[in-house]
Amino acid sequence: MRALLLQILCITLSEVVLSAADSSQLGEDMLKKLSTAGEQYVDDEIKQALLGVKQVKEMMEKKEEKHRHLMDALTHSSDKKKGAMQLAQETEQKLEEAEQQCQDLTKSSFQECRPCLEETCKAFYTSTCRRGFASFSFKVEEFFRKMAAQLDAAEHVSNQNEENRSQTDSPQNGVEEDKADLELLQAEATFSQLLSNISLLYNQSIVLVKKMQQVFGPSFLTAFTTELRPSEGGSTAGFIGTTGLDHILDSVYDFGRNMLEEFSYTVADVFEEIEEAEEYFQQANRDTGSLFALEQSQSRYMCRRLRRQASECWQLQDLCETCKDYLVKECPSVQQLHSQMEEMHMLLNASRQQYNDRLRLVRRHTADTQRWLSNMDDKYGWVSQLSNSTVGPQNIFNVITVIPQQQMKNIRPKPDSTVVMTILDSAPITVVVPADLEVDDPAFIQHAAQEALMLHRQQIREIHAEQQLHAEDGCKKKEESPAAEKKTFGVFCDERGYLDQIEYIMQHGRRKGDRTGTGVISVFGAQARYNLRDQFPLLTTKRVFWKGILEELLWFIKGSTNAKELSAKGVKIWDANGSRDFLDNLGFTDREEGDLGPVYGFQWRHFGAEYTNMHADYTGQGVDQLQKVIDTIKKNPEDRRIIMCAWNAKDLPLMALPPCHALCQFYVCDGELSCQLYQRSGDMGLGVPFNIASYALLTYMIAHITGLKPGDFVHTLGDAHIYINHIEPLKVQLQREIRPFPKLKILRKVENINDFRAEDFEICDYNPHPTIKMQMAV
Repeated sequence: MRALLLQILCITLSEVVLSAADSSQLGEDMLKKLSTAGEQYVDDEIKQALLGVKQVKEMMEKKEEKHRHLMDALTHSSDKKKGAMQLAQETEQKLEEAEQQCQDLTKSSFQECRPCLEETCKAFYTSTCRRGFASFSFKVEEFFRKMAAQLDAAEHVSNQNEENRSQTDSPQNGVEEDKADLELLQAEATFSQLLSNISLLYNQSIVLVKKMQQVFGPSFLTAFTTELRPSEGGSTAGFIGTTGLDHILDSVYDFGRNMLEEFSYTVADVFEEIEEAEEYFQQANRDTGSLFALEQSQSRYMCRRLRRQASECWQLQDLCETCKDYLVKECPSVQQLHSQMEEMHMLLNASRQQYNDRLRLVRRHTADTQRWLSNMDDKYGWVSQLSNSTVGPQNIFNVITVIPQQQMKNIRPKPDSTVVMTILDSAPITVVVPADLEVDDPAFIQHAAQEALMLHRQQIREIHAEQQLHAEDGCKKKEESPAAEKKTFGVFCDERGYLDQIEYIMQHGRRKGDRTGTGVISVFGAQARYNLRDQFPLLTTKRVFWKGILEELLWFIKGSTNAKELSAKGVKIWDANGSRDFLDNLGFTDREEGDLGPVYGFQWRHFGAEYTNMHADYTGQGVDQLQKVIDTIKKNPEDRRIIMCAWNAKDLPLMALPPCHALCQFYVCDGELSCQLYQRSGDMGLGVPFNIASYALLTYMIAHITGLKPGDFVHTLGDAHIYINHIEPLKVQLQREIRPFPKLKILRKVENINDFRAEDFEICDYNPHPTIKMQMAV
């Protein structure tokens, strides 16, 4: 038995030795043969990558041509915008001069003319035009109020809903012109950098081709460096087909389609207005001066004009005897200049819109090109990096050793083979070849070369990415300005934070519709923090309507829902929502004008009570959330449920406007009172500056009553949006220098929240920039 086992062992060992001996026959000749075959594969891959670089360069030339056309159009729009700004400024100057000259003459005449003309204008709109009476009525009243204020030489009123300073005054014009010039330079610089990147990629590839000329041959260098030009007699389709770039046509088509979609609504409006204008002026030749005649073919045109500019009410002056007898004779040019002024503003807004549309197209094209070039660099960039290496014809691909399958006969599975090689200028690379590929199979070395090239390309990309990262870090270290740091949405503080939020929404917001039909750009989720210690967050980059903030908050605290009470104090911000037309449109036909329903004040002081009307006495009804907040802060300041909520789902159908600032929570720590507001919807241009100051003021008041100091106001927004017609005014605001926040003084000791009066508060050291007009969306 022992002899039998010894015999089997000897036979097995001899088979292993024979198998190893057979494998060891992979000598220098076989290694050279494998190296040659692998080199051919690597050569082909390098050639394909180089041809890909050439194709990218040719494609980039077409993108550059498209960029040139877009930039020419953008520059033309910029010039037109500057011209429109100049015209608007000149017209405004003429209007100011004319108003100054006729101010004394028209003061008494205007008082006689105004009631008739204002009512006639509203009557015409009510009987003829189909929509928007509430907003139109508000615009007409604002227009005539402004005229009266100008004639009375009234002092500046700090109401952000009134136009106290034209947006076309020369300092703002200069800022806007400088910003446009900067935008053009930035657009050009960004695309120029992309051109520089592709030029570097191509030039490095040429260096590699020349270095490898012995391998590739002179014909490849000629083909690589020869410009590919379409034949003059050939078709464009043939040219694109021969280069394998058929997708260019699709991309150009998509780009053109996007442009058409963006401008189609403007074109439609223009043709509609031309048609209406022709109809209007044809009828004007037969005008009898009666309201009936105006209600004929001119009505559509007149309605459109009135909706756009309330000064068109002057077109109805012949229907008022007082206006014909006095105002028109004494001041024949004022109404004409008012119309011209608003037409200049329309022209300026149209030129701004065209400029912004074209700037957006330039930026989109640049961003698309940047993404495409990044993908191409990831695909082909590795080959250009070889130009800096020591790669040459002698070291493209060398197999150092192959450790083939070694096994005992009739025993499965067979093991994989291991190949050690160098590729281009790499260190030795080890790859594993599957066992089912034999060494003498061409697929064996192709698999090995493919795996090795993939690993080497990955190494090149990682080295290149690391070099870029170090370069970027070096640039960041040189930037000492905090403004140069990249901000993420959500970590904003004080006024700088507010402006950064505006800028972020302009850059990253998405276009959406809204209930008013104005259109917005919007982001979801935002937060900013305002320090209330020894300062009060009343924005300084524009004048904020402090009186309106104060009176509205006192109105809330009172629990009132009567818009007329607030309006009587000179704060008109709720007038439109409480107007007869607005309430009727909501179905509140039986509700008295001015009755807003169970809005903020009612929810704060009588949450859960049954609402009847704005005159009812709700004393003792519902939950007085505001008083409960104050009591809890006094008795249990550690409580985490100090919350006041204006969002009452049951009462929403009864409200003229659902709450935007829906819920606030108070927090006590280290003798300081802080407040966080959750606002479901924030109008960043008009509403948010108002809301910031309003809840900061509420925090000051509650802190005063509870013996605490103001801490922080944290403002959390759901839908943070900018109305489309606020973009240009906000761009002006972004250019302004931030000034120190003012201070708020409470002038007497108040024990009860209901006892605060407007005269108890004083804003000190408030030095804001002038008011910026923004139209309120209703």
